[in-house]
Amino acid sequence: MNENADSISGTINPVEKILILIGAETTASDLFLKARQYSSGINTEWFAVCVDPGVRASQVCRAQFNDNLTVALHSGAKVTHMIDSDKISGIVHLVSQYKVDRILIGNFRSGKFSSAGTAGFFKNQLRKNLPDIEINEIQIKEHKSDTRRGKIKITTKPVEYMYAFFAVLLTASLCFPVKYAIGYQTVGLLFLILTAVLSLKLGRGAVIFTALLNFVVWNFFFIPPILTFHIASFHDSIVLFANLAVAITGGSLISRLRSNQADLELGRERITLLYSLLESLNNAGSIKEVVNKVQAELKRHFDADAIIYLKDKKENTLDKHAFGNRDLFSEEEFKHAISVMEHKSHGQIIKLNEKRLLQYFPLSGQRETLGVIGIVTENNYPVDDEKLIFLKSFITQITSALEREISIEKSKEDQVYEESQRLFQTVLNNVSHELRTPVSIISSAVSNLQDERTASDPESRRKICSELDSSSKRLAHLVENILDMSKIDSGSIQLNLQSCDVNDIIGVVLNQLKDEIKKNELILEIPGNLPLINLDINWIIKAILNILRNTIIYTPDDSQILISVTLLAENIVIAVSDNGLGVPDTSIMHLFEKFYRVPGSKSGGTGLGLTISKAIIEAHNGSVKAKNLSSGGLSVLIQLPILK
Repeated sequence: MNENADSISGTINPVEKILILIGAETTASDLFLKARQYSSGINTEWFAVCVDPGVRASQVCRAQFNDNLTVALHSGAKVTHMIDSDKISGIVHLVSQYKVDRILIGNFRSGKFSSAGTAGFFKNQLRKNLPDIEINEIQIKEHKSDTRRGKIKITTKPVEYMYAFFAVLLTASLCFPVKYAIGYQTVGLLFLILTAVLSLKLGRGAVIFTALLNFVVWNFFFIPPILTFHIASFHDSIVLFANLAVAITGGSLISRLRSNQADLELGRERITLLYSLLESLNNAGSIKEVVNKVQAELKRHFDADAIIYLKDKKENTLDKHAFGNRDLFSEEEFKHAISVMEHKSHGQIIKLNEKRLLQYFPLSGQRETLGVIGIVTENNYPVDDEKLIFLKSFITQITSALEREISIEKSKEDQVYEESQRLFQTVLNNVSHELRTPVSIISSAVSNLQDERTASDPESRRKICSELDSSSKRLAHLVENILDMSKIDSGSIQLNLQSCDVNDIIGVVLNQLKDEIKKNELILEIPGNLPLINLDINWIIKAILNILRNTIIYTPDDSQILISVTLLAENIVIAVSDNGLGVPDTSIMHLFEKFYRVPGSKSGGTGLGLTISKAIIEAHNGSVKAKNLSSGGLSVLIQLPILK
């Protein structure tokens, strides 16, 4: 639908959401003015979409677009700056996101849609993709004078013309008194050399000015007849104009070489900076470190800060837990960041509002989009075109670093998961094996008790009750170990420290194991008057109990078990030793690990007892270790600090 501007006057609904489409046309300010006039006194919500013409656009086009973007920022509308890629799809998405009721288009120009024909095709495509949205085209008279702006780029400072003038004046003053001695041809060569030298320091305009001034001065003051512009010799005329041509051409070439050299220096500087950035990011060891280094480098090179949203691990959207400057987070900004991620094929989108300007860029990895980075500059204005290319290269490096750290983190999570599954299977196997024996004994004992002949025999009942008691204790010990290990893993051990006597602790342990230790010869070497130690008596009894029970289980019957206590500096050392076979040297360092079993040892136990003992002792600021005795057997040494 193509309507005249007057035809839409007074037809706008008070609650309508209106989107103004802006490109690089010269009439953007007039379009905003007319749109405001039509909605005067009506409560409308305004949106402005500024379609970037792209980095390949002419200087005039980009300058005009930047002016239009500034106008949009000061218009009071919610502004979205859309860069590159599929403009039609991007606008369609924004219309859907903002629930726009009407679109206003002026003399729209943007990049490849610079001519009236292609601009019309663009508008037709919008109507085709948005059949339910009213699109009004407002024809506004072009400002022809503005289209010439930017075609002439002054690269020479005014003061350089003054330097050129005085340099020519000085050269002429020095040569004029000796003009007959050196000849006017030599003076012409000196002027030519002067032009070449000045072209190394001055801009192109000043160099051309020097060549023209040399032409005039050499002709008037040095070429016969002097003090006149008349040239007597045709040969001198050819030389004069040839000198001018060489001066202008040579000066221009040298200026161009200087410009190319400056570009090369700038390129080398950027490569050096990118290398520095890459090296900095490579030294990061986590996602948080990568973000910290990104913030530091953005501050250093762009005077900017950033907020980074990464993709949620479970859902195909962004995680609200942002990295970087959390002060830049808001629900509205987060929704826009999600939009950038979901529609990355539509190009980078910049969200602007009256408080701050955030430029959003998708972090597109090799396989998927990792997230979105939002960048805000200190002057609250978009990064200029020159730095934008460098910024995009930096963002590519950021994406690679984050992709690496995410991959490493995922690998660690997979490793932890595999380890937890392995531990779960080990626990399941050990617990099921340990449960099977006492449960079988209890089941058999219950069956025997139900037998009238067994029930009537006191001796049989005594044996059965003894087996039930032993099996129930074994089950209780198994459950207790599992619960203790759970507390240790969760870090929820709470110590109730009090002054304790080692003799009392060992006495309690031996009393609890009095039936199990009968098969071995027990030797005690505990001196009197030992200092008190600060312990949680219940936990430390469990630790020593597990160590002693482990010794009883894996030591042959009738073996000697020695419990000795010694005072070493400010520590008490409790040693539980036996004269059995010991363990292989390769197994010593693994004895206190979860579920570890010495190869070739008999079955039994969950493999948690020594691990629990080690955790309890270390919680008391003590230590425990095992060593093979030279005489045979194994000794477990518990070292605890005495009470000061």
